Amino acid sequence: MYLTVTNYGFGMYGRTFMPNYDSAFRAVALDLVNYDRNNSNDIVEATELPAVLVEHVLKQFSRRSYIGMETIGDTGLIYIHSVFPELKRWLRES
Repeated sequence: MYLTVTNYGFGMYGRTFMPNYDSAFRAVALDLVNYDRNNSNDIVEATELPAVLVEHVLKQFSRRSYIGMETIGDTGLIYIHSVFPELKRWLRES
């Protein structure tokens, strides 16, 4: 049997049980825009957010076409190769 957590399911869990869930989106976005970090490990270290939450936020940003990213092999490391203007626009509007 193979089980996996969906992005939707993690989002529902995060909003219910993680007090910093919504603020994590802003923290990761600000880190990407202001410090030009290009991988999930550097963002985890800089924001001090749990790795699983940073990875979820990055996947959501990719899904919304705010960033371009690739997952590197089986390590789970996410490499961010593009930050699009939509992310800066989202930051201004939120």
